[in-house]
Amino acid sequence: HPEPLTSQFPSHRTMGCCGSAVDKDTTERLETVEKQIKAIGLKTDDDSLQEVAGHAKELQSLFEIFASASDMRMLEQVQELSDVILRNLLGRIDLPFLQRGPEQYKAALDSIMAVATDLDAVRATKASKMLQSHIDRLNEQIQSQQEKAVDPIIKKIQVMRDKLKQPGQGKNLVAGTKDILDSAERAFKAAPEAKPVATGLLEQLVAHSIWVLQSEALWSEAEACDQVVELSKGLDDLAERLVKVLQATWDPPITPQAERLRQRKASEACEQLVAQAQKHLDADEGGEAYHCLAQLLPWWPILKSSRSLEVVGLFSKMQSFAREAFLTAAKAGDSAAAEEIRGFATQFDELRGKFAGLPAASGRPLGEALEAGEAKIQVAKSLDIVDAEVAKTTDDDESTNLSLGTTIEALEALKVAWPLGGDEALQHRLERSCQGLELFTFEAVNTAPVEQLTSLMQFAQEYDLRHIALEPSSSALRPRLATKAALKCLQRAEGELLKTEGMKPHVLLDSLKAVVAINPASEDSETRTALLRVMTMTNERLLKSFSEAISAEAENEK
Repeated sequence: HPEPLTSQFPSHRTMGCCGSAVDKDTTERLETVEKQIKAIGLKTDDDSLQEVAGHAKELQSLFEIFASASDMRMLEQVQELSDVILRNLLGRIDLPFLQRGPEQYKAALDSIMAVATDLDAVRATKASKMLQSHIDRLNEQIQSQQEKAVDPIIKKIQVMRDKLKQPGQGKNLVAGTKDILDSAERAFKAAPEAKPVATGLLEQLVAHSIWVLQSEALWSEAEACDQVVELSKGLDDLAERLVKVLQATWDPPITPQAERLRQRKASEACEQLVAQAQKHLDADEGGEAYHCLAQLLPWWPILKSSRSLEVVGLFSKMQSFAREAFLTAAKAGDSAAAEEIRGFATQFDELRGKFAGLPAASGRPLGEALEAGEAKIQVAKSLDIVDAEVAKTTDDDESTNLSLGTTIEALEALKVAWPLGGDEALQHRLERSCQGLELFTFEAVNTAPVEQLTSLMQFAQEYDLRHIALEPSSSALRPRLATKAALKCLQRAEGELLKTEGMKPHVLLDSLKAVVAINPASEDSETRTALLRVMTMTNERLLKSFSEAISAEAENEK
């Protein structure tokens, strides 16, 4: 800071042209600007700032004239007047001015700094640097005040985190996490540029995020998972703003980790509920199987892109179970049981309709399909669907493709209706339709990318389960495809291993996982030979890479 003034203005020597190398007009200009500067004094309004800016320009012009004339006395007077203007500028910038925030004071500060930059030309000590030092000191005071004000909030966040970790607080995890984020937002808003505050908040958020990702209680229900993912998005947004204060990067973000965890929990729930439903169906407990599917519904938005075939198959089996139970009750004359199954059919159809994205049910809804007279119509309709799907594989319309889910469901409906609706004419049709499906599957395995092979093999398995019921003497499709599909996966794996550079480990691993899922026959010598070759190449590649890494590390140490 400049030294404190004993009066508003310094005492200048009497001006005049005596002893000066400049003309009288120039000297009068200096006297005039001196009077004008004195008149402004320490005013801080916008109009006076514009006047000060003009006076700074005038001093700059006079300084150049006096410097050209080497008039040291006049140069000193110009510098003394620049001190007065500098004091005026310093007086404009105080704590209330800066506490308004950059968005509010930026325009005024830019104007003040512009005047200071003009003064730099007539001063040995730069006015702009003195102003910046003044601003920095005031900002340090502001940040210190902000840190003191925010410190209780950060401590409160720690208390909230500790409370959530206590036994019995599982039901409050989502609400508690939201309160923590709200408190962190308030703290950041109160100290948006304080690095210690940003650091403290980030430490709390990172620690809480790790704990949330590891808290099983938060991920047991679909609704809670969805809420946590949404909270993760808010956390990432706040963290991105905090790291900007520290000139750092927020990586990795929390949201993708939360989404992956939600996907894993959804898959685990699906596997468990589907297995339970199948167990209940095997025990003739259709109502319990229905409840398993109802529990799966909240997870369905996350699962529908990857588990549709399993759920379609389960719905198909439940439909078969309900129909068979209905026929049994009807044949036995048990009208009460038959009526109860009709009510179940209504609930079943409503539940299936809530599973968005599933292929449309082949034939009529279960409630209508329970009628015994629908059997033959259902057989013909199911065959129509299968034939239509097969026809998509041979037409010229590239926008249409055979739907595996639709085909499996049609076969399931066909299997249910066949005992009542099948006849000799439909038997020949069935053989032609199945032949077309098998030809499509063989061709698909030959041409499809490796990533689609497991789906095709699962389709073949689902097809076999239904085809063997329709034609008990038929040979299974899946075993006939297994060797071809497994060899195709191993060829891709071997291709990756043969690359001298740019090998993609995940492609290799995905190919081997696909072989495991395909599960070819153990007596298949061709597949076994190819697998041993790939495993040997993998071991050699790993040993070579490990040796090269060790050698490189040793060389670096030297």
